[in-house]
Amino acid sequence: MPATHKDPKTGLTEQQEVFVREYVRNGGNGTKAALEAGYAESSAHTRAWEVLQKDHVLKALRIEQTRYIDSQASTMFDVIKGIALDDDAPASVKLQAALAWSDRAGYKHVEKQEVMDSRSPAEQAERAKELTAKLALVK
Repeated sequence: MPATHKDPKTGLTEQQEVFVREYVRNGGNGTKAALEAGYAESSAHTRAWEVLQKDHVLKALRIEQTRYIDSQASTMFDVIKGIALDDDAPASVKLQAALAWSDRAGYKHVEKQEVMDSRSPAEQAERAKELTAKLALVK
C-alpha cells in the first residue's frame, strides 16, 4: 500500500488512514492495526509506535473514536436498557445498568457514598425494581 499520497485535509497517508480506522475498531491494538494497514509483520509493533507519535494521526484517532462511539451509541443504550429491564438479571447488575443508563441520559449519580445501607437484599432488589420502572418511563 503506497504511503506517499496524503489526504489534504488530514495529512494522513493511505496507510495511516487504514491504521487509524483499524486501531479504533480493534480497541487500540497498534500492532494489529499496523498489520491491517500493510506494515510488515516484523516491524508492525515499531511502526505502530512511530505512527502513534504523530500529532496529525492522534488528531485523526480522536475524530475516528468520536465517530465510532457516536455510531454505536444507540446499540450501547439498548444493551444497557435491556439489562436494566431484564427480570432475570441480579439486582446489583440491574442497579449498575440503571445508573449507567441515567448517566448517559445526563443525570449524574454520586460516585461514592459513605452511608451504610441497612436494607436487606430483598429490600435492595425492590428498590432496584422501582428505579428501573422509573427509567422505563423515560424511554
